Amino acid sequence: MPGTTRRSRVIHAFSHDVSGMLDRDVIGRRGRRRRVREDTMTQSTRPRSRGFSRARRTLVGVTETAILLSSVAYLFVGEFWTLVVWEAVTLVYLLGGLVATWPGHQVDESKSALREVERWSWLLPLVASVTGAYSAVVALVAQADGGGALLFAITASIGVVLSWTLLQVGFAHTYWAADGGGRRRGVRFPGKRQPVLIDYLYFSFTIGTAFATSDAQVESLGVRRVVMLHSILSFFYNALVVAVAFQVLQQVIRN
Repeated sequence: MPGTTRRSRVIHAFSHDVSGMLDRDVIGRRGRRRRVREDTMTQSTRPRSRGFSRARRTLVGVTETAILLSSVAYLFVGEFWTLVVWEAVTLVYLLGGLVATWPGHQVDESKSALREVERWSWLLPLVASVTGAYSAVVALVAQADGGGALLFAITASIGVVLSWTLLQVGFAHTYWAADGGGRRRGVRFPGKRQPVLIDYLYFSFTIGTAFATSDAQVESLGVRRVVMLHSILSFFYNALVVAVAFQVLQQVIRN
């Protein structure tokens, strides 16, 4: 009996050790699979390096400066070639921004960089709205003249659409900077991840077209002020776009 009891204890201890090893192995495998899934899910929102952020900031700054300079040239000179240059630079900026933000990468910006963006983010929407309004006037005057001015009218109408798009992108940067790059949660999006720039583009274009938010909640007084200004400006701007498009289309059909 004592020998049997001793063997039973040894067998029980051995079984306990084996089951513990199996449990640890299973837990380890589950943990590895969970980490792989998390890496896969968060790969698109993983923060980029500070070096990448500086390079991105420099490239964006150069392009936005080119947009501002070409806008000023178009507003003061009013020649056809200045309009074409402005539209070309704006189109490159919009397409490049779409390619950069579409994957949904998290940009790791410093607080000083965010303050700088917030300080100057109003400039792009302002220039876009002024340029778009001027293009609308040019389109209406050109289509009224008829003849060779029709090409100018169509090109100016394209400028109105680009200005509208630039207006929404500019406000998206304003929301993003005012929300601390997604850290302050002044705009609360569904889900638990930190918002990225594509979320604010979605938010901005929703307000620019529907004049209201959808599934995102505004929880900051500063962001509410921007939303109110954005909604009012977009309402009048959309009416301007529709009026210009209707007039130019009418002229094209007539010719």
